[in-house]
Amino acid sequence: MKNILFLLLLIPILSCICSCSNSSKEAQVITLNTDNNHYYSNAKISIESIIKLEYNDSSIIGNICHLEYSGNRIYILDRYYAKSLFLFDLQGRYIAKTARGRGPGEMINPYDFYLDRYHQKVIVFDQRTFNLNRFDKDLNYLSNENLDLIPIRSFAFVGDDTVLVFSQSPDLTQANDINAATNYDYLLYTNMFSDVIEKFRIIPKSYIHRSLYSPICLDKRVLFLGTYDNNIYSYYDCKFKIEYTIDLGKKGITPQDLENNIDISNEIKLGNRIGLIDDLHETKDYISFSFFTKDDYQFFIYSKEMKIGLYSQILFQSGLLPRCIIKAIDNDSFIAVVEESNMREFLSLSNATDNNSFNKQDGNPYLIKFSLTIN
Repeated sequence: MKNILFLLLLIPILSCICSCSNSSKEAQVITLNTDNNHYYSNAKISIESIIKLEYNDSSIIGNICHLEYSGNRIYILDRYYAKSLFLFDLQGRYIAKTARGRGPGEMINPYDFYLDRYHQKVIVFDQRTFNLNRFDKDLNYLSNENLDLIPIRSFAFVGDDTVLVFSQSPDLTQANDINAATNYDYLLYTNMFSDVIEKFRIIPKSYIHRSLYSPICLDKRVLFLGTYDNNIYSYYDCKFKIEYTIDLGKKGITPQDLENNIDISNEIKLGNRIGLIDDLHETKDYISFSFFTKDDYQFFIYSKEMKIGLYSQILFQSGLLPRCIIKAIDNDSFIAVVEESNMREFLSLSNATDNNSFNKQDGNPYLIKFSLTIN
């Protein structure tokens, strides 16, 4: 979980093939000024639970790429190391995981999953075989369908009848030109992927694109991060709308930085730039997202009502939370991933528990569930 991949992207042009809106006139601005340590009000953290994920030969997790928390179940996707979707209970006990292979219910490279809470199903896309696999809530295999070479990066079911997919489609007419533009499209499908209803195009030229990662889907509205243009978009009723604009000030990565061949990685390491804004989450009262600067992942929680923000560094330095990164929500609570060493340090300083099980050293991280009040 220590490996960091910098994905440095040119600010793209967002255009919609159908008549959809991308107006930012009503967008709310979130100012992210990491030099201002006073950009917060009094915060109260309530730690609801600390969960140690069971570690055995079947449950070794190398990287938590996508986490969903639902009822008494925790779903964790490790797409790079274990290449499996894991299921744990709320005590951290390992229950099941998907198998590797090409047989029924097996996958080679599960790349993303969607938790259908209404129908109590888990839907997983295998990037190698292009199979969409359906499991019940306990990861028992139900069925699959082949998507005929639809290269899904991530997806969200929008209501019961449509699926919004982030897909990449290279320009095959310029396949031998390494500098050629590559099209990355948002496609709106029928729920069985039989027909394309609408098509939205983003053209980031030769830069890698990551967007719609872990989208927030509330009924027929999807909320997701733009392609490093630092906008938070919503999709509803065939309309893309900029809900929030994240203002990075002088620390934002600009096209001029790339044109001038500035060493962006070094600038981020020094804290002069902010990169890799990701892990977007929303509760009724808050928006949260992570970012990378000074060789460290941090997160920012923004109060929608009070229009003020709270940096993770404040929470860490005040001893309110261990060093962690938010990976999911559960109603109005946040779920964060904590490395073992950070949890041991936090517990020793806070004297939070005398339970020796929290001091057991093995490979899997902790999860911490907490709620927040900003006064």
